[in-house]
Amino acid sequence: PEAGGRPKRLFHDKVGILRDADGDQIAFKGSMNETWPGLARDGNLESVDVFASWRDEGELSRVRDEAEYFERLWNDDWPGVTVRPFPETARSAIVSAADAGRWPDFVDEICLELEKAARWSAEAGKADGRTPRPHQVVALEAWEAGGRRGILKHATGSGKTFTA
Repeated sequence: PEAGGRPKRLFHDKVGILRDADGDQIAFKGSMNETWPGLARDGNLESVDVFASWRDEGELSRVRDEAEYFERLWNDDWPGVTVRPFPETARSAIVSAADAGRWPDFVDEICLELEKAARWSAEAGKADGRTPRPHQVVALEAWEAGGRRGILKHATGSGKTFTA
């Protein structure tokens, strides 16, 4: 930490270990951003590496390495990283706000957004084709509802040219 206890940098690594009752393990490491930029065809470049302990010796070794790394992080035993417990009040608020029963609704909402965007994409059939972002879809639908007339007003860098 810098003076005043403020961290110099952010821990931004993503790693996880899944273990079944038989002792088989899967290790994953990487990033999959579940936001529009992470899911959209023209969004972020995201990747996740997955290793299964039962596939071969190389993957078993990688799973063991990632599991050791994860355990050391979890136990606040990694040089240059300080792990602090998550406050119970914040955890309780997050857990109580989460509604696991609504996940199908959330997935449906994302799929509907993607369908709406694909309707407006002149490049949808191309392998690297772009689709409009949600604010662009709203603007296009308003333009269509207005008899295909109107003025498009968005902030700098928001994709006015692509929308047009």
